Amino acid sequence: MLLCLAIAGVAIIKVTWDNAPGGPFHPRQAWETWKNERAAQQPSAQRPSSPKKQLAPRRPQVTLSSTSGPVEINPLISLSGKTRKEIFELRKLFVQESIFHIPGYTPSAEVYGQIEDRKPWIAVTFCYLRDEPFPTQGPSEETRFINNPAILIGLESNLLVLDPEDAHLLNKSFCTSPAANYIPKKIYYDADDKEITVIYPKPSFFSKSSAEFFFFNGKNARDLGYDYAYLDLSRSRTQAKFAQAVNITNRVHKFQDFFHTGGRCRVPGGCNNGSPNQPELNFNENFQARQKQVFYFKLWRKRPSSPQDPADIYEKMVFE
Repeated sequence: MLLCLAIAGVAIIKVTWDNAPGGPFHPRQAWETWKNERAAQQPSAQRPSSPKKQLAPRRPQVTLSSTSGPVEINPLISLSGKTRKEIFELRKLFVQESIFHIPGYTPSAEVYGQIEDRKPWIAVTFCYLRDEPFPTQGPSEETRFINNPAILIGLESNLLVLDPEDAHLLNKSFCTSPAANYIPKKIYYDADDKEITVIYPKPSFFSKSSAEFFFFNGKNARDLGYDYAYLDLSRSRTQAKFAQAVNITNRVHKFQDFFHTGGRCRVPGGCNNGSPNQPELNFNENFQARQKQVFYFKLWRKRPSSPQDPADIYEKMVFE
């Protein structure tokens, strides 16, 4: 789908939303395109060089911090070229310093088991050139989550595709805005209510008709044993339109997120990246609205009998 952008001092340009079909925006069709592309990205047949015994069994015992207060947001770093062992050691360090106390923690096999040694990782980006490899130099996008375990459920979106003749626009504000990278500006933990509040700047540079679509990911939740989640609309403030009739707002969702080596980056040999697309987590939202948006999640370690059951932990995702 084409979108015309007019930026101060820049001529009107045409860009395309990644994985969106031509013509009017149809969320369900966009999700299906995205899902099919991801499904075609099979993990590399190469056996990981680091032994699987480094990975944790499921259901680690978790004790939450008893102290309320701000949670430090760790900066993004580059993982390109690092070994599995190096990545696991980094992850263990960030978890040990988090609000989660997990004796003997190591990354779970379900989430981290398919990472390969010394592969590139996609760098944090919002814009890229059509048919060109994704950037892999600089801070890796997945370290938003690897380095910040308190973001149990994170937000991502489709990317903006530029034609080669518009390469000079990669340095413009709509491509470089921190809001487009979905890095929170503040995280707060309330020990009494077992509630994590993650506050983001609004990605309000999108026009109302931009057809931007978003999706939640649960890599941290799944790795730490919070496999199940529900978006409680009664405690949220959003007009999100979900791609699927059955979705995380009307059914408890079990996260499937994991890392593997895939071909999405268009780099020979593939890159370590997150997968798969989960259509029931896909939605679009108008972040142009003046009021702040709030998504209130309930998370459980075991499947609850009802979405109304008290949760093991809560996450409030806020855009303001």
